[in-house]
Parts: sequence; structure tokens; C-alpha cells
Amino acid sequence: MAIGYFAYHTFQGEHGLRAYTVYESQIRELTKTAEQVRKQRQTLEHRVALLSPEHIDPDYADELVRRHLGLAHPDEDVIMLEPRR
Repeated sequence: MAIGYFAYHTFQGEHGLRAYTVYESQIRELTKTAEQVRKQRQTLEHRVALLSPEHIDPDYADELVRRHLGLAHPDEDVIMLEPRR
């Protein structure tokens, strides 16, 4: 009976083999999510660096002004696109 008890919990228990496979899949999903967040953070850090008070990148500042204020030079054609989702 003791052998049956331990055999059952080897597969079905909270720390059994079935739970191990669930934990492994959660680890894979969370690793993917962490990598996506890491890439987003790098992108944001790069954008912040472009707007640092010591040296503002004029091209990036121009891009932000045009995007948020809707400004353009008189000799430019503006093509409005739907934002990505």
C-alpha cells in the first residue's frame, strides 16, 4: 500500500511528473515574455538616449514633432497610415 501511495504521488502530486511538465511549459512561456519585454525596454532606452538633454538627436525630435503635432513642411506630401495593432 505504501508503494502504491508513493507511486501515485510520483505522477499526480503537486510536485509530480505531470506538474513538472506544466511547470516546464510555464517557464517556456515566461521566458518568451521576458525576452519580448527586454526588447521593448532596449527600444525605449534607445529612444530616451536620443532625447537626452546633453545631445538631442534632431532627426528623432523632428519625427516626434511631426507625429504628435501633425506638422509638415509646405513642400511635403503627407500619407496617413493606420497605426499597427
